[in-house]
Amino acid sequence: MSLNRYMHPRNPYKERPPDFNDLATRFADFRAHCTLGTNGRIELPHGCLVPRVPQRLNYILFIEDLLKLNQIEQDIVGIDIGTGASCVYALLGARWAGWKFIATEADDEAAHVANDNVVRNQLTHLIRVVHVSEHSPTLIKDLTRQFSDLQFSFCMCNPPFFESCETDKRFSVDTASGSMLNECAIDSSEAERAPPRSATVARRGELEVEGGEVAFVGRLIDDSVLLQTQVR
Repeated sequence: MSLNRYMHPRNPYKERPPDFNDLATRFADFRAHCTLGTNGRIELPHGCLVPRVPQRLNYILFIEDLLKLNQIEQDIVGIDIGTGASCVYALLGARWAGWKFIATEADDEAAHVANDNVVRNQLTHLIRVVHVSEHSPTLIKDLTRQFSDLQFSFCMCNPPFFESCETDKRFSVDTASGSMLNECAIDSSEAERAPPRSATVARRGELEVEGGEVAFVGRLIDDSVLLQTQVR
């Protein structure tokens, strides 16, 4: 969905895909992590999940549409559950629409890197990264109490999809970086879902959660029932 006809009509990448070769040529910080060739191909190092920016911006744009439909256009504050090291959703929402964010992350290192990204982009006045416990039974209930002075407009997330048993079937461990790679073969007749269409490199915590995505969404529903209108 990143670069095709299903992209949001306001997405600037819809008609003009990003030129990574040009970006690497113009920005030294980006170039340091790339390998340039005559065909413009860029290779990123293994490690954390690398978000596809055009696709992530789609998510922000659809939220923007929903907010407008509900006549919520002022003092917008979002919760990004599991922001990851990139903090991509909060950064895009803040830069694109000027929204404020509380961005949560259970992995200590990822939370630290996410905060560095916020500082690097000079968006500390709009985004606050909060390290939360991975063992917390709630996703947003405790957060709304911690920041009781804020009226949250929405919450968003890109949750881990797999249970640990499914991760081990679908991914292999890269011994050099400790990251998970979806290079290992899986018998499609035994798989509960289709294999990914693109290569994925990520840390285990970015891929799996106890109970899988069904349990994750169930926790979010439980919080929503309790909070009612505390998140608009």
